[in-house]
Amino acid sequence: MVDTLLLTVLDVARELRVSTRTVHRLIGSSALQVVRVGRSVRIRRTDLSQFLDAGAVGRDNAVCTGPGVRNREENVCHTVA
Repeated sequence: MVDTLLLTVLDVARELRVSTRTVHRLIGSSALQVVRVGRSVRIRRTDLSQFLDAGAVGRDNAVCTGPGVRNREENVCHTVA
């Protein structure tokens, strides 16, 4: 496998085993940095590694509030599809 410098949203979703929608949410919340190439969005492999090293996946679950939370005493987030 060739180690590419820039990844597409689909590439990142496949590596993280999440949906592309989840990746777009991470980008929208600035949890995952992107590079814009024209109108295309790309993620540097180094930025993805930093995101994972920081433990950013699921970090916000402990403080989740809003309509997606089932039980606030448990501090568990459940996204509303």
